[in-house]
Amino acid sequence: KRGNMALYTARRALIKTASALAAATAAPNTKAQEGPIILDDIVIQGEKSGRTLAETSASTVVLNGAEVDNPRNLDVSAVADGVPNVVFDDSALFPAIRGIDGSAGQLGAVAFTTGAQPRVNIIVDGVARPANVGAAAPAISSLWDVEQVEIARGPQSTLGGRNSLAGNIRIATADPTFEFEGAVRGLGFTQDGTIGAAGMLNIPLVDDQLALRVTAEATDGESFINVIDPAVAADRSEIEDEEYRRFRAKLLFVPEAVPGLEIVAAVERSELNNLFEQEADFGSDGFDLSNFAVVGSNNDNEQTVLSLKGVYALSDNIEFEASAAYLDNDFRIPPTNPTFDFEQETESVSAEALLRIEGIGFVNRAVFGFAFERQTEVGVNDAPALAISLDGEIVNYGIFGEIEFGLTDRLALIAGGRIEIDDRDRVLDVFGTAGTLDISETAFIPKLGVRYEVTDELTIGYQYTEGFRAGGIDFDLFDPSAGAVTYDSETLRQHEIYLRSRFLRDRAALNVSAFYYEFDDVQLSGAGGPGPSGLFDLFGNAPRAEGFGVEVEGAFEVTDWITVTGAIGLLDTEITDPGPELPEFQGAELPRAPNLTFSAGVSYVSDFGLDASATVRHVGEQSAFLGDDPVPSYTVVDLSAGYTFEVDERRTFRIEAFVNNVIDERIVLSADAPNSETVGRPRTFGLGGTFRF
Repeated sequence: KRGNMALYTARRALIKTASALAAATAAPNTKAQEGPIILDDIVIQGEKSGRTLAETSASTVVLNGAEVDNPRNLDVSAVADGVPNVVFDDSALFPAIRGIDGSAGQLGAVAFTTGAQPRVNIIVDGVARPANVGAAAPAISSLWDVEQVEIARGPQSTLGGRNSLAGNIRIATADPTFEFEGAVRGLGFTQDGTIGAAGMLNIPLVDDQLALRVTAEATDGESFINVIDPAVAADRSEIEDEEYRRFRAKLLFVPEAVPGLEIVAAVERSELNNLFEQEADFGSDGFDLSNFAVVGSNNDNEQTVLSLKGVYALSDNIEFEASAAYLDNDFRIPPTNPTFDFEQETESVSAEALLRIEGIGFVNRAVFGFAFERQTEVGVNDAPALAISLDGEIVNYGIFGEIEFGLTDRLALIAGGRIEIDDRDRVLDVFGTAGTLDISETAFIPKLGVRYEVTDELTIGYQYTEGFRAGGIDFDLFDPSAGAVTYDSETLRQHEIYLRSRFLRDRAALNVSAFYYEFDDVQLSGAGGPGPSGLFDLFGNAPRAEGFGVEVEGAFEVTDWITVTGAIGLLDTEITDPGPELPEFQGAELPRAPNLTFSAGVSYVSDFGLDASATVRHVGEQSAFLGDDPVPSYTVVDLSAGYTFEVDERRTFRIEAFVNNVIDERIVLSADAPNSETVGRPRTFGLGGTFRF
């Protein structure tokens, strides 16, 4: 839409005043609010141009803070796993989106040898979290004081930054405001007595010019996994402990002397200690794990992020934004497992500059930008059973842009592209024998789309997008002297048609997307052949895979108090050319690509403070890794109820009780480890109270 406004200022106002569902596409385990379903007011931050949810061509689910920031949503996966064609469990894996495994090549031995980046970018307040093992975990462990969560499906590489081949997850935490406010929360849930507390304080320091927002939170408890392996009996209490700490401070500066300028500085510190993966013996009702020494390890992660962002409105139609960030992540696997005493430090320096244009001539919106990131990592494993050291560096440059031309008042053409340069160096030493990686690759990533507003309530469109991930070198972790296998970059080319609509006087909304993609040179473990030691398969390329699917998402406000939501994802993937190393996988489905995902929910919000919700989500049968037997489908039912007491105009107290996984479904996520399987959380009861003032 054309209009005269400073984009960043308008984004802030729209997000803070938007009512109703954050989108018709919201996962149904979120709480509905009173009011009409409004898509025009939800601004997609990942679009970087001020485009709203009604205007975007991307298949994006947007959830606002009021919907997701509640005790029953224990982390980001709790709200993302209800999105159709998204599989995001609470194990160590990145999400799989539309059948593309975001974790591919980023866990286990492959991560150590190749340093491969994931296919899904996780971005918090504009800062991409590192992709190495464990480093993204603190970013998705909490929803306290979150302003907006976006889950973008399909390639987002043009604007979304490095990789983003399958999609990205963007988390925006609340910025300071010029009103005094605060909040405290206490919660507890039945994961061996886990308890938690959180607080927020927003302080205006100088009227309409300077404000500070500080948040802190902590949880303590134990995993639902019961480690009974006698080999680690002495360390059992340490292994099962789960602890999370996070502190964040954000400073907002809007200088009166420089109209149109806004600066946000932030510092965040987090500490996370938990089981790296939730492994349990096959069929163990008590979630016992008897072979921790073979399959288990802990995640001990400390992360510090410093960021600075400035936005300057050059005019009502032109805006400049610049940001920079520093991230330090210290990941450690403590020596509770005799194979590991591993520590890896990752440092990242990133910067981005954007120029936004809106409503000039035939240009509805445009954004042009430059991005830079330099990431270094140093790691060592001191355990005698596996002596490893690594030293790596990734340097990434991106030049990108996107223009939306208004051909008529209702017809728009969108064109964009990104030039990405990726340089990587890596040295891995195992028992004194080194393997090296030194590659540089340049790619052009295009985007093209058309959007037609049939009416004010109905929009249809088409878009073509590409995703890209650089190639690399893999070698056997236990025998690097045997030589390396080189694998090529991979490219995803996707066609998508979509419909966005609202009707019944804005009380109902319906979104539909249908897509088809061709996945060339798919990077897969095993496609490079078996490793010389016989313990690991090597990374390589399968020449071609294809996928197509449909996503239907809707919401209907039945009355002023009752809202129903529903979403379904249908997906079909196939390896159409597996290459010479994997002929047995001709016609096989991609890993983590269930044919069916759906979710549905009903919520009740009274005008006297009482609310309740019931949701159900289903994930169909899928193979966790290529060549594995499929794990069973699962269905999860969640219930919650809450009551909000209004003390006065500024103070409220809310108490909420919840039961997640009511039917106690055994959720099996993978079953590739010896005698054990990765499992999801069992039935969990919880209670939380939040006081806002």
